[in-house]
Amino acid sequence: SCTASTKGLILSAHAFGYCTTQVLGGVWADRVGGRGVTGASLTVAGLALAATPIAAAVTGLWGVCAMQVVMGVAMGPLFPATMQVLAKWLPPSERAFASTALDSGITVGSLIA
Repeated sequence: SCTASTKGLILSAHAFGYCTTQVLGGVWADRVGGRGVTGASLTVAGLALAATPIAAAVTGLWGVCAMQVVMGVAMGPLFPATMQVLAKWLPPSERAFASTALDSGITVGSLIA
């Protein structure tokens, strides 16, 4: 069963991975470009998400936590990379709206999910 402590462990695993790569993701985006980093981040996160049921079946909770760490590591660079893309592709007058729309989309998506 999925108790509150189990949920907390899974969420903590994701947060741990996320926190370890967010700053490095910004540096990576500045060096190679935000578009490529965004694509790589989403690809790895998607593969980890797809592998989660397999990991759960094979190793149980620890497999789920491992996939959450991988997803967190992959998602860490996403926010700085998308901000780099917005800064590069949009004129200054449009950046605030685009950034707000991006942040709002994340929040609304979480509410819907």
